[in-house]
Amino acid sequence: MKKLLIICLLITPSCQQLEDPIRALIPALIPALIPAPNVVKQSDFRFEINRQTVIQTSKELKNSPAVRLLQSLVRPGGKILAFSTNMDEELNNIIHLSLDTSADTLGSEGYALSVDSKQITLKANNEAGLFYAVQSLRQLLPVEAESPSAAHDRWLIHGVDIVDTPRFRWRGFMLDCSRHFFPPEFIKTVIDQMAMLKLNTFHWHLVDDQGWRIEIEKFPKLSEVGAWRVDREHLSWRTRPLPGEDEPTPIGGFYSQDDIREIVEYAAQRHITVVPEIEMPAHVSSALAAYPHLSCSGGPFKVPPGSVWPIKDIYCAGNEETFEFLEGVLSEVASLFPGPYIHIGGDEAYKSEWKTCRKCQARMRREGLADEAELQSYFIKRIEGFLNSQGKRLIGWDEITEGGLAPDATVMYWRSGKPEIPLQAARQGHDIIMSPTEYCYINYYQGDQDLEPPSRHKTLRLQKVYEFDPQPANFDSTLGKYIIGGQANLWTEQVPTPKRAQYMMHPRLAALSEAVWSLPQNRDWEDFADRLPVIMRRYQAAGIPFAKSALQVSVTSEYQANEDFFEVTLSTELPGAPITYTLDGSEPNQTSTKYQQPLRIENTSRLQARTNIAGLPGQITEELFHFHRAFRKIVEYTTPYYRGFDGGGPMALTDGIFAGTDFRDPLWQGFQQPEVVLTIDLGKEMPIQSISASFLQNIAGVVFLPTSVEYQLSNDGNTFVSAGTIGNTISPRHIENLIEAFHLPLKDASARYVRLIAENIGHYPESSLVIRRKPWIFIDEVVVE
Repeated sequence: MKKLLIICLLITPSCQQLEDPIRALIPALIPALIPAPNVVKQSDFRFEINRQTVIQTSKELKNSPAVRLLQSLVRPGGKILAFSTNMDEELNNIIHLSLDTSADTLGSEGYALSVDSKQITLKANNEAGLFYAVQSLRQLLPVEAESPSAAHDRWLIHGVDIVDTPRFRWRGFMLDCSRHFFPPEFIKTVIDQMAMLKLNTFHWHLVDDQGWRIEIEKFPKLSEVGAWRVDREHLSWRTRPLPGEDEPTPIGGFYSQDDIREIVEYAAQRHITVVPEIEMPAHVSSALAAYPHLSCSGGPFKVPPGSVWPIKDIYCAGNEETFEFLEGVLSEVASLFPGPYIHIGGDEAYKSEWKTCRKCQARMRREGLADEAELQSYFIKRIEGFLNSQGKRLIGWDEITEGGLAPDATVMYWRSGKPEIPLQAARQGHDIIMSPTEYCYINYYQGDQDLEPPSRHKTLRLQKVYEFDPQPANFDSTLGKYIIGGQANLWTEQVPTPKRAQYMMHPRLAALSEAVWSLPQNRDWEDFADRLPVIMRRYQAAGIPFAKSALQVSVTSEYQANEDFFEVTLSTELPGAPITYTLDGSEPNQTSTKYQQPLRIENTSRLQARTNIAGLPGQITEELFHFHRAFRKIVEYTTPYYRGFDGGGPMALTDGIFAGTDFRDPLWQGFQQPEVVLTIDLGKEMPIQSISASFLQNIAGVVFLPTSVEYQLSNDGNTFVSAGTIGNTISPRHIENLIEAFHLPLKDASARYVRLIAENIGHYPESSLVIRRKPWIFIDEVVVE
């Protein structure tokens, strides 16, 4: 099955050269639907959509979201299809949509879709199911149908019968609009892309330290002050200085209440519920900048332009005005969002202010609270009571379980290292939404950091997202009923634009959609990998930015000391993807050598490799194998390296291979001492034309370039003479990860011993907001030519 699908994909582009123009618009023979349906049966029928095709539906459904979506998608030759609302009329060449409330097996969101030679039939219990049936029909169309300029007169769809229902009722995506503000039109774009994947919950993160994004009429300073910050966009998120006095605040924005209403209605038309998140009691610097009297200290506060840690700015839990303010905010929020839930955050609240606050301590004594964790529980329970009075239910990040869980709260589990949290919440009878960092945080890198735009320092590849199962393995059927679904989260500290946001979303959101829709027995990574290129081509046709990180080639090598060569293996995340490569540094293409078995590299070579699936070329992966004069020579460490970053051992700096920009790359050797000193024994005196050592700067890993690197030479290993010093010219605030080679050319030099002395930066850039840890120096290959 999988091989056949790949063949169809590869053949499709060339079909456009055939004389019969309809052949260009035949989709793959096997439906490449994402998420995978419950039941799919194929037939030998084909249905042709043309200008004479009629949409047959009832008068009540004629203006439904499902029918409007169908009209917008299926426009052969640009023609809007004709309607028939006579449901008793027997017609050929029709697309028939109807509601069948007797079909109990379809549930509230299920559907049935059938294609034969005379008609396409879509049925569901309600309009949501019918809308999802149209989304599946969309994926049966040729990918060219996604293009705004598609103008073909005829489209063929292969015969199929589908019966489908979702596994979970919460199928979500969270977009953080606080760290970076995204315009209302883009929010609608996100909602459309969610709908394509049958996701039904948009979690809208509207409040955080770096920006308040929702208009509250009772408290106008929230949008006048809290929505704006100083411009530090050219600097790394973690090294942005705090605002100065009277500094302009041009960065930001907010959604008016009219914007909110329009977006909520837009989402409802696509059967998506919008859940707002209004953070409390922490992550609220933006609110305190506007109303500092709501804090324990009284301020003043400014909206931070970058990282804040620990999260100390917090609402005063002992001040009645705090609750009056929050009830005023939440009453307006509740009126804007008709859905049943409001998310109140509740995460990462550092409670040092509460410990020293006279009002908070008095509250604890009055309420009989043992500690500040119980004070947060009191805070959350009080807010829940108000939300319940507004007809809403409370959701919070899993920290709301600490100190005692509010009676009706829904827990959003995110801390992967604490699997006991959902288990305990379920045993107490609370609904749980699964969103663990390990599988669901799509702000992490999704491929080789050297090939990706700046992101959060961890890596979350497509296959790992696909492996997500919201149902924990240790839950029995009794506890399992409390898992209502899962979602992906896109935090936007490193995501400044809509284009970047979509790059981070796709195709990982497609993998997530299958995790929350499809039954476990219908999920298979290799099968998904075969379907993936089709949806990528749909994104491409529709002009949707997406990542091709899953097409990147991974290189692993092992040095064979007995025969002095590297054995090099190439692979991709997608099983069986064809790889081509070169060893001379030239760019590989379809005519380059095809990878079939591990390579044998015996001389200095610059390997370049890439894959190309269904007309989707991957990025080029490059790896240098360098047989230089210090290759495999002994290194003496005057300064010992840190055991957690050993680079592979004492020969790591002369092993002929080079680390990437990820500080977790196992090839890096790490040092925290003020000065790094090491010496290489070349075995005998020899001419030296240059010395070069590679260093990393990765602010997320607290890794900085040295201030200078000195090279010294010796023939006896005792007396060393300076060959030269290279100073660092790159700012420690440089926003992107980088590798810098400190290169020293030499003339008429010879030596047996080469010494390197690197000076640690010793401290963070002034006013940096990163955690105050000792800076690292990371060194990889020391090359002697």
